[in-house]
Amino acid sequence: MSVEHSIQSVSHYGDSMEFRSLSVILLLISPLQAGHAQVGYKPFLSVEPDWLQIFTGETVTLTCTIPGWSVNDWMYDWYQNNIQIDNPDENYYIIRDINVHQSSQYHCCCFHKSGQELLRCTDEVTVNVIERPKASLILVPTGQMFTGEKVTLRCDIQGHTDTEWSYSWYEDGDSNRPVHSSDNKKEYSFSVVESDSGKYTCRGERRSDSQRSEISNAVTLTVSGECVTVFFTLTSSVDNEAITVKETLHFQQQKNLCLHEQH
Repeated sequence: MSVEHSIQSVSHYGDSMEFRSLSVILLLISPLQAGHAQVGYKPFLSVEPDWLQIFTGETVTLTCTIPGWSVNDWMYDWYQNNIQIDNPDENYYIIRDINVHQSSQYHCCCFHKSGQELLRCTDEVTVNVIERPKASLILVPTGQMFTGEKVTLRCDIQGHTDTEWSYSWYEDGDSNRPVHSSDNKKEYSFSVVESDSGKYTCRGERRSDSQRSEISNAVTLTVSGECVTVFFTLTSSVDNEAITVKETLHFQQQKNLCLHEQH
């Protein structure tokens, strides 16, 4: 029933006492309440990014909103584990370069600037912060390599399973332009040439939320010129019987010889 219709109905019955009572009731309806029909409204606290785990060093934004109201109508207090945070009177709270000590329960409380609304607080939200894992890069085989040989760069993320990650490898400190990336394989294998010599690093990116690990320490790959395999005959000094064995010798194009140990 509209306000106008209610007044007309009271006037029809001619009961001045009832009319005065209704007038008092109408005056008690504040413009705030009339402008917002919702009853029992509650502020809402959102977290961005909304990840189950947040790595140290990330930026996290908490935002407090009341549906149907302008953010400028309210004043805000912020709490971490029920202890008030020294934060400007804003409807958002930004945590930059977050650390594990900020892994906590957060909530905010709102006060309407008109003074006509009661204090209203959000439910608590949990921000779970863990140390950013570090990648580890292993070069197989280690030591001097020769053109045409195969090398494998294996990237491990400490404390995490292989299936969580995609991987990228970098050369000579350029962490913006990977020389190779893989969605699910932690090993990168290729046949080397001399120009592949350099320092290599790697890191992982968690597929569930795109957070990155710390980049690995650098490993050095050294590649020399092309080598060939030769065979030779070794004569036993015990029984004078000639025994033919296959051994692998390597020499560079400059005719410098070097031996690769047999396993």
